[in-house]
Amino acid sequence: MYLIILLLPLVVFFYRYSRDTFNPGFLLSSSYIFVSLIILWTSDVLTYEFKLETQLFIFCNIMAFSFSSLFGALCLRGISNNLYPLESRVKYNTLLIVFVTVASAYVFLRFNGYGTSLAEIRESLHEIRSEEVNEGHSQIQYLLTVIYVLWAWLLIAREKTSKNKVLLIVIFILLLAVSVASTSKQATFMLFISTFFIMTKRRLKSIILFALLGVCVFLFFSFVVRNNDSSNFVLALKTYLTMYVSSPTIAMQEYYLLWDKLGDSNLLRFFAKLSGGEVAPSLHRPFVYVGVPTNVYTAYSDYVVYGWLVSIIISIIHGFICGLLWRLSYFSLWAKIFYSLFAYSIVFIFFHESFMTYFSLWLQILILALFVSLSNRLILRKKKIPSCERF
Repeated sequence: MYLIILLLPLVVFFYRYSRDTFNPGFLLSSSYIFVSLIILWTSDVLTYEFKLETQLFIFCNIMAFSFSSLFGALCLRGISNNLYPLESRVKYNTLLIVFVTVASAYVFLRFNGYGTSLAEIRESLHEIRSEEVNEGHSQIQYLLTVIYVLWAWLLIAREKTSKNKVLLIVIFILLLAVSVASTSKQATFMLFISTFFIMTKRRLKSIILFALLGVCVFLFFSFVVRNNDSSNFVLALKTYLTMYVSSPTIAMQEYYLLWDKLGDSNLLRFFAKLSGGEVAPSLHRPFVYVGVPTNVYTAYSDYVVYGWLVSIIISIIHGFICGLLWRLSYFSLWAKIFYSLFAYSIVFIFFHESFMTYFSLWLQILILALFVSLSNRLILRKKKIPSCERF
């Protein structure tokens, strides 16, 4: 497959440059190598082949994103030579109590709204997943944003404390409950990516662990949460990988890139919000059949509606912002928290658009991360502790 051959040199270059698997260029290139391999493996399920024009279109966007992110990182090279260890001198137990309280309140309020018995809760979760529910408009959903930031801060603060495996297991179970209660795979993957970013050294061998854990999360949702038949495990796995990994790219190819456009871009909602106009009620698009039914079309489907040039320009903007945040994350608490969550918008480009359509979520996370960083600096000054963090 040509896209894999084209992307391999990019992966090698960006890893040798940064030695960091969360470098934006490496992250996007390696994620689409993975997607291409899955498309190759599931080609017998798909009803369309992965055409050369589509591969070149994706490669051009990845190139634009990757080198724009490199430029963004290099723009901060003047201060990157004087990096200091990032500190988070906060009472770990206090932060843990706050996190558990907020997360428990979220889980309780969500499940309380679903019903009083396990059968009612399960039925409610099934109905929510089967209907066109635009997540995030409920006031209770804002608690999830607080959980995102608290979780990242908790992990950073834990770097300065003794390890406690029991507490981590308890928190992990609580996070699973939060993910199920939110009815959102996005919440699970965002917390998962944030955890990997903060807790690992982000070296090449870590990407294997990242992939294996990602598969475990995927299987959890496929066979445990959704209670699907796992009697033919290989066939079920292949079908679900086709549905959630292969199909978005092929659907984008057939219904947005090569032929007549299926519908409007979800970016219209973003522009409507900025202009104060009427916002469409749902992000959902119609289902199409590409071997399996799907209604997601990658992030690029939202861009290519306006042409190749617009798609590449948006990729450049996205890449530049990611490059700045990635470099800042080495020595700024707010940037480390924010980028650990914002990296979701890179990893899941192959699935859907979240860079611009999730503008409200990113803004909430940014405000909370800045608040956390400012509070941390004030605590350090009050205690007259030399700050190792640059705001």
